[in-house]
Amino acid sequence: VDIVAITREVQQVVEMQAASRNLEFGLSTPAVAVPPVLGHAASVRRLLLILIDNALKFTPSPGRVDVRVHLDNGGRAVLEVADTGIGIN
Repeated sequence: VDIVAITREVQQVVEMQAASRNLEFGLSTPAVAVPPVLGHAASVRRLLLILIDNALKFTPSPGRVDVRVHLDNGGRAVLEVADTGIGIN
């Protein structure tokens, strides 16, 4: 699956949710082509939506939620969701 395309689709869905909670939402993807990721597109999309929804729920306003796709040293795609919330203790 194209992980960058999936993250961009999800971005369109969650940007308004973030704004309604007075949170910034950022998406960062590499300028170079990202290799396909082995997976089921709908499942990857659902997982990403769950992670972002959790980040939006537990990040106090004003805060920030970021999704980042990048390549590791082996050229493999890495997907990260980070926020300015309290984290998991």
